[in-house]
Amino acid sequence: PLANAIKLPAGGMIASSPQPYFTCTTSKGRIAPTYLTSVQPVGKFAPGCTLGFSPALSGEATQVAFAIQHNVAIARGEAISLFLPGFSQAGASSTLQVSSSPFFHTALWDANTQTLAVIAAGDVPAMERISVVIQALAGLRLPTRGIRQGASNVTVATNAAAGPVLPIGVCDVMPVGAFITSRI
Repeated sequence: PLANAIKLPAGGMIASSPQPYFTCTTSKGRIAPTYLTSVQPVGKFAPGCTLGFSPALSGEATQVAFAIQHNVAIARGEAISLFLPGFSQAGASSTLQVSSSPFFHTALWDANTQTLAVIAAGDVPAMERISVVIQALAGLRLPTRGIRQGASNVTVATNAAAGPVLPIGVCDVMPVGAFITSRI
């Protein structure tokens, strides 16, 4: 249980991590270490991930530029997913072209969950700096209310079998201003 305050190592739990074990001391003495035979891997994104937009105009179609590093390999067909609350898409196709990445060629936009899943076209080595650009012509639109500085509701996750990561706040999200109401 979470109440026990057991924490994962800061770098996640990857296949090459030291094998975890547990031990305890009882009234009859110390029990020898018992090694865990199977551990679910848990990945980690390296510091320095960024998410930017151009043009940065609320409610308008924009280019989305995303850069990140993952501590384990991402296999072909696995995805890095961005939860982009308030975003929408003007185009009819939910399959979007990705440019400027040798590892990712397509992304899938899910309007219901407001999630952009960038699908690996080939194996991505661990700690590879991943840079993805989705052009404004794809029709992704910024939220009409903009994006606040330090937007913690924008999250990133991966389903990489070698080290999945549950949704966490993206390190550096470009803020986008918006006028909620105005009059002359």
